[in-house]
Amino acid sequence: MNAQLRLRTVLTTFVVAIALIPASDVAASAQNTTTAAPPIDPVVVSIGALSPTGTAGLDFDGAVVGGATSDVGGGWFVTSLGEVFSYGGARHHGSMSGIALSQPIVAMASTPSGRGYWLVASDGGIFAFGDAGYFGSTGNIDLYRPVVDMAPTPSGNGYWLVADDGGVFSFGDARYLGSMGAIQLDEPLAGIEATDSGRGYWLVALDGGVFAFGDAEFFGSHGGRGGSEGDPTIDLVANRAGTGYHLITEQGQIAAFGGAQPITAPAFDGSPVVAAAIDGAGIRMTRQPPVPITSIWQAGGLTSSALAEVSAAVASAGGDAVVSHGGTLRVLSFARDGSIYDQSQPGWQMPFTIRAVDPAGSSRFFGGDVAGTLGRGEVVMSASSAALRGARAGDVVTFIGWDDRLHSRQIGSVVPDSRTGATELMFSVTDAATFGFSRPSSLWVTSIDDLAGLAASVVSIGERHDYIRSSNSWEPSGSLDGVPSTMRLKELLGEFEYRHSGPENIAIERAWTDANIVRQRVPIIGTVTCHRAVMDDLTAALATIEAQGLAYLIDLDDTRRNGGCWVPRRIRGTSGGSVSRHSWGTAIDINPATNAWGTTPTIDQRLVDIFRAHGFAWGGTWTRPDGMHFEWNGSSAIDAEAS
Repeated sequence: MNAQLRLRTVLTTFVVAIALIPASDVAASAQNTTTAAPPIDPVVVSIGALSPTGTAGLDFDGAVVGGATSDVGGGWFVTSLGEVFSYGGARHHGSMSGIALSQPIVAMASTPSGRGYWLVASDGGIFAFGDAGYFGSTGNIDLYRPVVDMAPTPSGNGYWLVADDGGVFSFGDARYLGSMGAIQLDEPLAGIEATDSGRGYWLVALDGGVFAFGDAEFFGSHGGRGGSEGDPTIDLVANRAGTGYHLITEQGQIAAFGGAQPITAPAFDGSPVVAAAIDGAGIRMTRQPPVPITSIWQAGGLTSSALAEVSAAVASAGGDAVVSHGGTLRVLSFARDGSIYDQSQPGWQMPFTIRAVDPAGSSRFFGGDVAGTLGRGEVVMSASSAALRGARAGDVVTFIGWDDRLHSRQIGSVVPDSRTGATELMFSVTDAATFGFSRPSSLWVTSIDDLAGLAASVVSIGERHDYIRSSNSWEPSGSLDGVPSTMRLKELLGEFEYRHSGPENIAIERAWTDANIVRQRVPIIGTVTCHRAVMDDLTAALATIEAQGLAYLIDLDDTRRNGGCWVPRRIRGTSGGSVSRHSWGTAIDINPATNAWGTTPTIDQRLVDIFRAHGFAWGGTWTRPDGMHFEWNGSSAIDAEAS
């Protein structure tokens, strides 16, 4: 059985490094290095059985979304673009590689003989290879929700498809035995598994909920004990006797129910599992290995000329790239079944970080399910943002576009934050253009033939364009000055509503400021106005500076007059519309007159070290230096409470 791709992360270190660029325009500087990219990890692993060979080091264009077993002990796996790869002696029967698909592939299944396979797309389109027969599809039907998985009948003369809302579609000799299509689910469906008799099937949801139909027996579930924002359940694998089953999570955890024998979960490296199947006495898992990625960006957003030069350099180096557009959107409300359940006050909005990408080129970076959602003109939402307001797939978000008009979109899927690079909402570039949003902020590049050549080109381009940088996902960023994403700030400090009150200034709702913004005396500087969560760390940092006899390094007149802490405004010098961290009251400027934004910092390193030791990032190492800026990145007490 094969479940829809639920790829959590391409590579965590990469996401952390670039997630801040479109959200706050304060990404830490990275060196242009030329260390060779690591080889691709094995795609298929077996737990409790011998792992087949031939799935390591392969280069593929799309995200791995499913797998199937053959008659010789090997098998196949498929990407969202329809590329099929064989391993372990399995015969390659064909693929959809190079053929334009209406929707991405989401799963595959082998025939009972193991000498053929089916591919299924999110619109229910079926593609048969080897001895697999075609018995119909939903490819020409306007589905309410996308198909996520398929299961063949024991004879191989039919199959079932399941959509993420629980709808089941039967073809050939597959008998319709019921569905969850008319029932509101807590989490979307992930897959379907048929009984050996062919007279029943199980459906499994992302939260581990199991639903049995026909002669399929219910042996237990994880329902209600976790959702897609944690470690989602991606597959159900029944044992040969049909007396039990295993539930498999994205991170490779295995839970046995009924007569299924317990299997020890592997020590995984974070590569998400996308499908699983019986493998003798064990379980074979198909996973999406980390993809080595080089990120190239420009502080404030890529200018058209810089983008053209960087794109040409990527093409010359033989890399595959997707342009990421980043900025901030003003959100008004969320609704379900026509009823608003979360909204801002009239005349106010909620700030949301957004990303827009081309679905066709982004599946390898974000996953086939994300690409499918964006391709349908729907929105992808981060799990943390959804949890903050109780949003889920199928809800409708209403916002003010960059054209200053009202727009509404359906949320097509909710995925872990790492899948969106900590951005709250994702759109396709075509859809984003309909509400005036176009702001290239970075390029994500992989499959680079000449890494050293690309790195050299980026350095050369940086000599003609200010603040161009690149970093590699497989290398540490080397920065001590990362800051929380906007979503993380909302979790720690509360989400506020705001409205524009000038070219740069904003007004913030009174309820939030009354609850969070305080005036307090601190050492050296005197009275400051900041977020209450910052005060202890700020006081401790300044007290340390005073105790070490370094207070003379702070220009008091300049800092008191121009430093500020709580200053509600947008980030200056950028078109992204991002809300400055000063609006949260979590940043303070020291000696601004001699450490202006974009200039070489002159502030004493001893002050920098003390602020860092007390939980503040320094802007002096950012792509566009901001030497005056010290930004709180979360005290240990609040982080402990939040965790």
